[in-house]
Amino acid sequence: MTTFRNGNAHSYEVVIPLRREVICHYFVSGSLDIDRTNFSGVLDYGEGGCDNMATFTNDNGNVRDIILN
Repeated sequence: MTTFRNGNAHSYEVVIPLRREVICHYFVSGSLDIDRTNFSGVLDYGEGGCDNMATFTNDNGNVRDIILN
C-alpha cells in the first residue's frame, strides 16, 4: 500500500499471475485487485489474446472495457 501526502491510499495485488508474451506489447492474461481512494475493483487482462484490451469490474459489479494505450 502506498499512502500519499494528501492522505490518499492506493494498493494493488496480483490475483491471477500476469503473463506477457515477447511479441505482445501488453499483458495477455492475469488480473489485479485495485484499491484506490475513489474506486476499487479488478482489472482483468483476459485469457491470453495478444491485444490491447482489458476489463475493469468495480465493487458494484459494473464491467467496463478498457483500451490500453
